[in-house]
Amino acid sequence: MISAVLKTISLLLLMLVLNACGEPQQTANSAAPEKPSQRVMEEQFQALDKARGVEKSLQEAAEKQRKAIEEQGG
Repeated sequence: MISAVLKTISLLLLMLVLNACGEPQQTANSAAPEKPSQRVMEEQFQALDKARGVEKSLQEAAEKQRKAIEEQGG
């Protein structure tokens, strides 16, 4: 009987400690989060910029390879 009470108390204390360590919840007075549509658009623009960078790198590598082939007499 005492062990069951101790287990219950231990479990409650553990839950309390874990809850205290969590991130604080936002209240209604805190700054409004960014609109989801704006966030999605921003992520899409970032992806496009990244793709443009990759494309540029690939074009530069292809040009470098073409020049190397031409120099070797190909």
